[in-house]
Amino acid sequence: YTVQMTEFSDNGPLVHGSIAYLCITLGLLAATVLLQSTGAIHPNSSKIALVTISLLGIMTWLMWTCAWLHQWHPLITPSYKSE
Repeated sequence: YTVQMTEFSDNGPLVHGSIAYLCITLGLLAATVLLQSTGAIHPNSSKIALVTISLLGIMTWLMWTCAWLHQWHPLITPSYKSE
Protein backbone atom coordinates (compact mmCIF):
# COMPACT_ATOMS: atom_id res chain seq x y z
CA TYR A 1 0.00 0.00 0.00
CA THR A 2 1.02 3.61 -0.43
CA VAL A 3 0.87 6.37 2.17
CA GLN A 4 -1.41 9.26 1.34
CA MET A 5 -1.57 12.49 3.35
CA THR A 6 -4.97 14.13 3.75
CA GLU A 7 -5.83 17.82 3.74
CA PHE A 8 -7.41 19.61 6.69
CA SER A 9 -10.85 21.07 6.17
CA ASP A 10 -13.67 22.75 8.08
CA ASN A 11 -13.61 22.38 11.85
CA GLY A 12 -17.20 23.57 12.35
CA PRO A 13 -18.38 20.51 14.32
CA LEU A 14 -15.55 21.03 16.81
CA VAL A 15 -16.62 24.62 17.41
CA HIS A 16 -20.31 23.76 17.67
CA GLY A 17 -19.63 20.85 20.02
CA SER A 18 -17.41 23.01 22.21
CA ILE A 19 -20.13 25.65 22.44
CA ALA A 20 -22.65 22.96 23.39
CA TYR A 21 -20.39 21.65 26.17
CA LEU A 22 -19.85 25.21 27.42
CA CYS A 23 -23.60 25.91 27.48
CA ILE A 24 -24.39 22.67 29.31
CA THR A 25 -21.66 23.29 31.89
CA LEU A 26 -22.72 26.90 32.46
CA GLY A 27 -26.34 25.79 32.77
CA LEU A 28 -25.47 23.25 35.45
CA LEU A 29 -23.38 25.82 37.30
CA ALA A 30 -26.23 28.34 37.16
CA ALA A 31 -28.67 25.72 38.45
CA THR A 32 -26.35 24.96 41.37
CA VAL A 33 -26.02 28.65 42.27
CA LEU A 34 -29.80 29.05 42.01
CA LEU A 35 -30.43 26.06 44.27
CA GLN A 36 -27.88 27.36 46.77
CA SER A 37 -29.46 30.81 46.82
CA THR A 38 -32.92 29.34 47.49
CA GLY A 39 -31.54 27.26 50.34
CA ALA A 40 -32.21 23.90 48.69
CA ILE A 41 -28.49 23.08 48.88
CA HIS A 42 -26.22 23.75 51.83
CA PRO A 43 -23.44 26.29 50.99
CA ASN A 44 -20.70 23.72 51.64
CA SER A 45 -22.39 21.22 49.34
CA SER A 46 -22.81 23.97 46.77
CA LYS A 47 -19.07 24.65 46.71
CA ILE A 48 -18.33 20.96 46.21
CA ALA A 49 -20.96 20.80 43.45
CA LEU A 50 -19.47 23.83 41.68
CA VAL A 51 -16.00 22.29 41.63
CA THR A 52 -17.34 18.90 40.56
CA ILE A 53 -19.48 20.33 37.76
CA SER A 54 -16.59 22.48 36.53
CA LEU A 55 -14.26 19.50 36.39
CA LEU A 56 -16.97 17.36 34.82
CA GLY A 57 -17.50 19.89 32.04
CA ILE A 58 -13.80 20.33 31.33
CA MET A 59 -12.93 16.62 31.41
CA THR A 60 -15.87 15.43 29.30
CA TRP A 61 -15.16 18.19 26.77
CA LEU A 62 -11.50 17.17 26.68
CA MET A 63 -12.40 13.50 26.15
CA TRP A 64 -14.88 14.36 23.40
CA THR A 65 -12.40 16.73 21.73
CA CYS A 66 -9.66 14.09 21.71
CA ALA A 67 -12.02 11.47 20.27
CA TRP A 68 -13.30 13.90 17.63
CA LEU A 69 -9.82 15.07 16.60
CA HIS A 70 -8.53 11.49 16.30
CA GLN A 71 -11.32 10.71 13.85
CA TRP A 72 -11.24 14.03 11.99
CA HIS A 73 -8.38 13.37 9.58
CA PRO A 74 -6.22 10.29 9.99
CA LEU A 75 -2.56 11.04 9.40
CA ILE A 76 -2.05 7.94 7.30
CA THR A 77 -4.75 6.36 5.17
CA PRO A 78 -4.13 3.11 3.31
CA SER A 79 -4.55 3.08 -0.44
CA TYR A 80 -5.18 -0.41 -1.81
CA LYS A 81 -4.12 -1.40 -5.30
CA SER A 82 -6.53 -3.52 -7.31
CA GLU A 83 -4.98 -6.70 -8.61
